[in-house]
This record gives sequence, structure tokens and C-alpha cells, in this order.
Amino acid sequence: SGVWKFYYPDGKLEQQGTFINGLEDGLWTWYYPNGSVRREENYLSGREDGMSLEYDENGVVMATGEFIEGLEEGPWEYRSGDVTEKGSSKAGRKDGYWKEYYADGVLICEGGVVLDSPNGKHKLYYESGKIKEEQFYRMGQKDKTWWVFDTEGNVVISYVYANDVLIRINGIKVNLETENLD
Repeated sequence: SGVWKFYYPDGKLEQQGTFINGLEDGLWTWYYPNGSVRREENYLSGREDGMSLEYDENGVVMATGEFIEGLEEGPWEYRSGDVTEKGSSKAGRKDGYWKEYYADGVLICEGGVVLDSPNGKHKLYYESGKIKEEQFYRMGQKDKTWWVFDTEGNVVISYVYANDVLIRINGIKVNLETENLD
């Protein structure tokens, strides 16, 4: 029990936080070797519980959201390189409407997610902001008509799926017969 500190081999502080009866409790902070904060998480009885922030070495927030009883819950935001992803989680899984953005704030893609599976209409965009593709999922399986557009917004190709199986390309039926390889 009490405040504990852990160090890198060179003696610099790597993380610190409090244990109560052998379990993490309260704010825990991790540090980069250069001393800047890497991550801050709140714990309750050994599980993440409360706000969580993760930073890059320059102090830019890379991930933020809330844990409830060790699972991601509610709004979350992640940054990876020049891409930012925003949406909500439920019981530790993506659940709700998610969007990804280029560094300049232009939308990359958007769509619904149910318990980590894409669901419903999804749209992908060119860096210009124009529509690139429209896709449709039913609980993670490709379904209905998918459209691919050129940079001017014209349909280039269409695909039709049923239960994750491609059945038409540009209105032409796909041969579903397979050869017997025995």
C-alpha cells in the first residue's frame, strides 16, 4: 500500500501511483525517458476507472476517453500519425458512430459500429472531401450495393453483396459456382 515509483534503468522516473491493499487506486502516471508525461489513468480497486489520457513525447494528446470498471465507455478519441478517429465505446468495444479525419480536419470515413463490427452505411472520402465510396454492412458482413466514385463524383463501379458474398459487379451476376478440387 502507498505511493509507489518505478524507474528506468538509468534512474529516471518511469511511472508512479498508489496501491491500496495491493491494487492500483487513484491516479497513475507514466513518463517517457525524457521526463514528459506518457499516460495518465485513474484506477479504482485495480481497474481503470475514470479519464485516461495518452500523449506523444511532445505532449500532444494521442488518446483520450473514460474507463468504467476496466472497460472503455462513452466518447473516445485516438490520434495516429496524421489521422484522428472519434466515436464511442460500450463495454470496451467500439459501439456507435465513428469518424476518421485527415490532419486538416477533412473527413476520411464515417459509419456505424456495433460491438466492434461495422454496421449500416459507411462512407469514405478523398482528401478533397468528395465521396470516394459508399459501403453497407450488416453486423460486420458486406451487404447491399456498394458504390465507388471517381474524384469528380461519378460512379466508377458498383458491387452488390448478400450475406458477405459478392453477387453482382456493375449489374452483372458473378458466377458463384466453384470447381471441385478433389
